[in-house]
Amino acid sequence: MAGRSRGGGRGRGPAEDALRGLGRVLGSTLARLPPKELFRAVVDGIHAEYPGLYHVSVFLAFEGSGVFMPGAMAGEDAAIYAQRYPGGYTQALSVGLLGAAYKSRRTVLVNDVTRDPRYHPAVEPVTRSELCIPILAGRDVVGILNLESRKREAFGPADVNVFERVAGTLSHAVLRALGGRPA
Repeated sequence: MAGRSRGGGRGRGPAEDALRGLGRVLGSTLARLPPKELFRAVVDGIHAEYPGLYHVSVFLAFEGSGVFMPGAMAGEDAAIYAQRYPGGYTQALSVGLLGAAYKSRRTVLVNDVTRDPRYHPAVEPVTRSELCIPILAGRDVVGILNLESRKREAFGPADVNVFERVAGTLSHAVLRALGGRPA
């Protein structure tokens, strides 16, 4: 992945350094946006900064209907989703790496999806690494920040750390939109 973590002082890599500034922007500016606009800005920003990620999305979790639905997408797959699923894409909350992150309420990192039976290709099976980070409102998972690369071993520990911070900012925005109350 472009920006992949390597070296760097005190355990920080280029990915963490590059997104540290994005975190400050998110915290001070984007976090004031309504969640839908924030999701769009975040996926577009991550996709622009990380050309090694061919797909970046926020999937929203609808517990009542038991499905994920896209809240925002950026990358090559966005147009394919629209063409392949004209009525809108849904995925069961129990399916795939998204489902694993939802169920465990923890980050799921798979740096070789061909070796993980939980992997669910929704569009084209070109993903090799996937990172799914829960977006929480209190203890409830309201969505998943989903990042995909065509390269194996695309994500390192610094990438996980930075993207977990981004998901935390999204969590705060969702809580703010809910008036500080979990969903």
